Amino acid sequence: MSWLTGLLGAAGLLAIALMDEESPQQASCALIAEGEHAERRGPDSFRAECPADLPGLQQAADGALAALDLDIRPARYQTLAFADAIHFQNSGTGWAPLPGQRVVGSGMQLPMRPVVRGVLHMLCAFAIEPDPNGRPENIEVECLADRSGDKRQLERAARRGVQVWRYLPVALTYCVDEQTHDVAQRIMRTPGQPQYVEPTPPMPDPSRLPSLCSRE
Repeated sequence: MSWLTGLLGAAGLLAIALMDEESPQQASCALIAEGEHAERRGPDSFRAECPADLPGLQQAADGALAALDLDIRPARYQTLAFADAIHFQNSGTGWAPLPGQRVVGSGMQLPMRPVVRGVLHMLCAFAIEPDPNGRPENIEVECLADRSGDKRQLERAARRGVQVWRYLPVALTYCVDEQTHDVAQRIMRTPGQPQYVEPTPPMPDPSRLPSLCSRE
């Protein structure tokens, strides 16, 4: 091998090393929620299926899921939704989960009294700091509706609603901005008449919702 070939080979290795430093490798694993009626009762566990050709990724996924708080108790009529994948990054020291991944979510339940008074849209902004086990902490919330006067009730309901959310545990503290939009329907029933579904008015402007993490 000539000195020129050796120099080009070293330069190529250096270029690869620099590229890896600037663009960390990322990968995803399929996520499966296990347990009978998991959407209604909460999952018994989660299982990750990771690419077998990426050493250490399966172990990192299993470790993150083992730390996840599964004490999840949905409210009556509350349905859970689960992420179908989780994502990781390798900066050269091993695989680590990316922050901000909500693996368990759920819509909000509009309180009955505001709905009776005419609230059909509920838009909420949240600032959430997941704890080391993925449970929401330090929750800040602001909500909008299509009529005034129900703000506090909506925000109490929203704060209760996010208690079932879970984020994939990571080894750092951070704040994540979330937004939700939930819609109610009012069905009118009059004896001797067919039921009537009240038309849903336009939703409030979502641009009025703040970015609550930026306030901290």
